[in-house]
Parts: sequence; C-alpha cells; structure tokens
Amino acid sequence: MASSNLHLDPVSHNSSMSRDVPLVEFTTARGVRSKRLTKHGQPAEALPTEFLAAVSQDVNGDYGSIYSRKVEGTIQDHDVWYSFKVKMVEPSRSGYYWQQISAFIRYSTIIGSTFVLCVDCPASIQNHLRAKMVPSLASVSDWHVMFLEVMMEHYDKSVWQLRDCVRQVECMRGSEQTFQPDFIHLHELARHVIHSNETLDVAIDTIRSIRDHQEIIGEDPQVQNRTSALEKHLKRINRRSQSLHERLQNEINLAFNLVAQRDSRTMVQIGDQARKDSKTMKAVAVVGLIYLPGTFVSGLFGMNFFDFKTDSEQQMWVVSDKMWVYWAVSVPLTLLTVLVWIVAFHGRGAKKAIQAQWSRSHEQYPHGKKNGY
Repeated sequence: MASSNLHLDPVSHNSSMSRDVPLVEFTTARGVRSKRLTKHGQPAEALPTEFLAAVSQDVNGDYGSIYSRKVEGTIQDHDVWYSFKVKMVEPSRSGYYWQQISAFIRYSTIIGSTFVLCVDCPASIQNHLRAKMVPSLASVSDWHVMFLEVMMEHYDKSVWQLRDCVRQVECMRGSEQTFQPDFIHLHELARHVIHSNETLDVAIDTIRSIRDHQEIIGEDPQVQNRTSALEKHLKRINRRSQSLHERLQNEINLAFNLVAQRDSRTMVQIGDQARKDSKTMKAVAVVGLIYLPGTFVSGLFGMNFFDFKTDSEQQMWVVSDKMWVYWAVSVPLTLLTVLVWIVAFHGRGAKKAIQAQWSRSHEQYPHGKKNGY
C-alpha cells in the first residue's frame, strides 16, 4: 500500500477558528522502518523507538506517549501513538486474517501544526477517515475521537462476522439422530472468538489510556466525554463477543451430550441383543443337559464292552472283562481337559493367589514352624 498524504488546507476554515488542521499521512509498517518521513517536503524528525518497535512487532495492542514541557511545567509538545489488533473472520469455514492498525500523532506548539501517521490502515478505514476529515471536524482535538469511531465500527464488523459463523453452527444442529457435529470446526471457531475477546480487552485498555492522555493535556471536557462514550461502546461490543463465546461453548457441550446419548442408546441396544443371545445360548445349554444323560447311556451301552446274548430262549447280559480300560482312559482324559481349561483361563489368577498366600505364610512364619508354634 503506497503512502499517501491527506491534507486539508487551513485556508478553507473559518478565520475565527483557532484549531489547527492536522496533516494526515497513510503508510505501511515497511515504510515506517525507514524512520524518516516527509512533511510539507521537509525532513521530519526521527520517530520514537518505542513506536517503531510496536509497529515492527506482532502485538495485540499498544499505547505510548512522550511529553515535552516548558520551564514553568506546562506541556509544550507531545507524541502519542497507539495500535489496535483486529481479527476478521470470513463466513467461510476457514478464512480469516489479522489487521494491526496503528496511529502516531505529533503535536508541536512551536510550529503550530500536528502530524498524524496512520500505519497499515485498510482501504476501507482510509476512505472512512477521509470522509470524516471535513473542515468542521479536522482539529487535533477531534482526531482521536474520529479515529476511535472508525475503529469501533471495524471492531463491530469483526464481531458480527463471528456472530454469523456461530449462527451458522446453531442452524446446522438438525435432529438428534442425523446430527453429525464437526468438532474440529467448532474448536477452530472457538479459537477465533477467544482471540476476539483478547483484542477487545486490550483495545479497551488502550482507549482508557487515550482518555488519560486527554486529561493530562487538558483536553476539552466534551471531547473527553465522547472518548468515554466510545469506551463504553467498545465494552458493549466486548460483551457481545463474550456472549458469542458462551453460545459456542453451549453448542460444543450440546454436541458432546447428543453424541454421548446416541452412543449410549447404541450400547443399550447392543446390550439388549447380547441378553437375547445369552437367553438363546442358555436354552441351547438346557436342551443339551436334557439330552446329555441319554446320550451318555446310549453311547456307553453301545460299546463292545456289553453284549446281549440269547441262549436257549434266554437273554443274557454279558459284560467284557476289559471294562476297566474305558475308565482308565476316560477318567484321566477328563481330568486333563479340566486342568487345561483351568490353566488357560484362570492360570494367572491362580498363580497370583498362590503367590499371595505363600507371601502371607512366609511373613507370618519367617523361620518356619517349630515345636508346634
């Protein structure tokens, strides 16, 4: 953004006016770093290092002032500078950009003129300031008020853009069953609102410092009242931004609760289905228990260890003398199966129980039992 001068000719004023007209220049932070400016074609004095540092750095707000006093103690000249940080969020899901707008005012009673330097002002703010810089409002006393009025409108616009984003989130809520919250977008938007609250808090402190400066230089009480009114207006904008943060937190909490309730219902449905499956398996187990004795008996008597013979029209029950083989094989095999099941599913628990019991016994009898004690 190229530097441009805005100078209202004092001749256009009423000759009865004693208020001087400031020379206003718009430039960028890169142009300020040269530390040399032109004023009516003449080299200007070097700018304060504090102002240069504030413009060169990324700060969320700044204020400073330097006073030069006469021998009797009254203020002769003074430099005042301040910076405002604004975060503009686009209605889109991810668009945003930062603006750091600064102003430097140098007033000299010796020369009888005022120089105003605006740094990194967007084109909209430049046009707005030009529209306000009419002869009836072009004095040094009114400059702070004019600049703050433009900044108030800019802050108000940034907060309303955030409000539109929050409102979009509220309108996208939908029904509970179809609601699919985008938590990443919600927390990203919450970050923007937190930044807005931070910059507004610092801006309120900056305006309070400007008001204190007006009291020090003995500014017109009417101008001080206008500055106080702008401070109250910025506080109202700050409260709106804080309410947006609360509304957004409410949406985030609601989204978490809706998702948790929906997951809870799903788990209840899974539990109901598991209980139904458990009842089915229990019924199958009962049926198996009913048929198990008969199956065992039929299998046992169906082996070759038993035989029915008919001799002389008489039936005879013959049991093999090798019947012991069945018990010798089945009983150890059954015990081995039970042992494997215990080790596979309860081995660690049994091992810990045995170790705990052994530790307690060892602590109770560290040297073993002797003589019945």
